[in-house]
Amino acid sequence: MLQTTTRPKAKTVRTVGLSYEQFLHKYDGCHAEWINGKVIQYMSASTKHQRIVVWLTTLLNLFTEHYNLGLLLTAPANMYLEVVKHGREPDIMFVRQERLHIVAEQNLAAPADMVIEVVSPEPPPTWSLKWFRLKVPSATELRNIRNMN
Repeated sequence: MLQTTTRPKAKTVRTVGLSYEQFLHKYDGCHAEWINGKVIQYMSASTKHQRIVVWLTTLLNLFTEHYNLGLLLTAPANMYLEVVKHGREPDIMFVRQERLHIVAEQNLAAPADMVIEVVSPEPPPTWSLKWFRLKVPSATELRNIRNMN
């Protein structure tokens, strides 16, 4: 049985007025998101959260590579949402083979085809806002995996 403690994803909000391109350069490799010029930095995820993400990523990546379906990415990788002017960082993103042109050096230039976010049993108040903002017309699959104890 997996025994871990779950830490909340505390965050620090910084109003810095950065463009999305400046954000990508300055916060490369950080667990952060860009929302209309504001940067939100998150704490590291719990061990349990990471184990769930690794397990899901392993299964999905084996399937994706075996059938040559596209590309699977995990955080920290940013996904730009033009519709709402946000750069979001979901746990797992999948891009179909025919849309690989949206994969840039530091980010996805458009929403992924499938997005997976692993959440705690008691999501913080901002989680529902984050999930709502991820729901954009061009993303064909949105999955919320609840991290149950």
